[in-house]
Amino acid sequence: MRFSKAEREDYLNVIDRYCLATGQRQYELREVYDWAAARNEFDMSSDAVRRVHLAGLRDACQSDTVKDEQGHKVRLRMCVETVSNGDTDEPVQRTLWSECTEADSPFLIEALHQQYNRVRADVESLKAQQRYLNSIFRSRGEREIQLVLDFSDRDGEEYGPA
Repeated sequence: MRFSKAEREDYLNVIDRYCLATGQRQYELREVYDWAAARNEFDMSSDAVRRVHLAGLRDACQSDTVKDEQGHKVRLRMCVETVSNGDTDEPVQRTLWSECTEADSPFLIEALHQQYNRVRADVESLKAQQRYLNSIFRSRGEREIQLVLDFSDRDGEEYGPA
């Protein structure tokens, strides 16, 4: 679900007010929501309601899974992000979904490549987060976090686009 910068700042302000009001430094978002909702701090526009339902549809597609022969969870539906010209000739980003058994091979190959690239970007983000946290730990004189970020297969095979 994507929110505007202003909406994200509003949500962060709600969290900060919750922390101030309760004295909590760690919190569950559910607790923050309950606290804010009790104070009528949330107002949902029709666009916000639409985005909530779109997020629900996306979550349903992402969580439609089965276990493969090795017992690993696999998605039954995949998506491909594309950019095309909309009605106003402006580029429009679209996310197309399909059941794997119904999709054509080029769609499935592109979906897998895009998923690979998202995972790769997530690993790079995790490395950056680790560096950031380690700088905090160093400034406190604490031991750094050591993570092994090698996700190669036990047999030495690595997966990626061909």
